[in-house]
Amino acid sequence: MRSLLWKTGTSICFLAVSFAGVWFHAAEGREGTFSLLVTAGLFFGLLGDIWLDLKWNCPSESDGYTFAGFWCFAAGHVLFLIALIGFSGVSVSNIRIIITLILAAVIGIAVGMGGKLLALEYGRFKNITMLYGALLIGTTLVSGNLLLQAHGKSLPLFLFFTGAVLFLISDLILSGTYFGKGKDRPKDIIANHICYYAAQFLIAFAAVVI
Repeated sequence: MRSLLWKTGTSICFLAVSFAGVWFHAAEGREGTFSLLVTAGLFFGLLGDIWLDLKWNCPSESDGYTFAGFWCFAAGHVLFLIALIGFSGVSVSNIRIIITLILAAVIGIAVGMGGKLLALEYGRFKNITMLYGALLIGTTLVSGNLLLQAHGKSLPLFLFFTGAVLFLISDLILSGTYFGKGKDRPKDIIANHICYYAAQFLIAFAAVVI
């Protein structure tokens, strides 16, 4: 329970940073849809954290809480993608976005199908892992694509892309902790937390400086 309270408190902090972006834009009468969508995405991340931590406190309901966590984080990445594609201020061709998302889906499916090669046993979480993996990779690739389109000169997209990469690294570590063996060492857990919270704060700051 102490871990749940600590993680929830930290999550509220990055959510507050993002909400500040919404407030600043509203106060200045500027378009704030990007900040609002990112804040909503981070809120789903907060819910995901709560569900995934509850799985350790209620072992008999572990699978249900894990599924709930997956779906919350998946919803968050859907909101991130909508924010990036529709409201980041940088546009790329529809075909380029479609190709990027198809590539993300292929990689997500490959990761799910190649569990044994990765020494991971997904069990009943295989399908949701593929879906979530595709969305997570899609967020990373789309934000990187937009940053390239902006010639690397967009601070919000730089922050968001850096955060997305750290998010990806965090979840790669977490997949070993959840579905692998011998990968839940203290250093793995620490690395996961560092990457995850750095990612969330960078994404939150992107909503402020957009």
